[in-house]
Amino acid sequence: MIRRWSVGVVMAGLVACAPTHQLTDTASDVYNLASANPRLATFITLIEASGLDAKMRASDPVTVLAPNNDALNTLGPDRVRYLLSEAGATELSELMSAHVFPGAYSGEDIARGKLPKSLAGTRVTGTKASDGLPRLEGTGNILESMKGSNGFVHVIDLVLR
Repeated sequence: MIRRWSVGVVMAGLVACAPTHQLTDTASDVYNLASANPRLATFITLIEASGLDAKMRASDPVTVLAPNNDALNTLGPDRVRYLLSEAGATELSELMSAHVFPGAYSGEDIARGKLPKSLAGTRVTGTKASDGLPRLEGTGNILESMKGSNGFVHVIDLVLR
């Protein structure tokens, strides 16, 4: 009895410490995968306001590095309100375009530096850390990956500029 309990505790610990989780749902596009994730609610609001949700729904392959709610909260509520306003529309489009990349790239591809320029024309540096997990811009993490019918959504813990 104690032995089974110990094995269960160890297995639960291994699952909790597992590297990034990847969900594969080739019946859904990357927009639907991202919008179903409650950790991306703020990102979805911003991506819809920018009009880039259409790019995420299209059949052309796309990779999205989607900042989670915590990352976007670092912008502050006034900044988010500004981005969602008519005055902030251009800046919002540029910010969201920095998170969308043409082509389908896995976390491993990103760690190997294979990610092309974003739709905003910016580059993101991807590396593999000593723990084996992909990193972005030296400090950002890919927390979760989702593969859909038209590419990947990687949930990240920083806002790209």
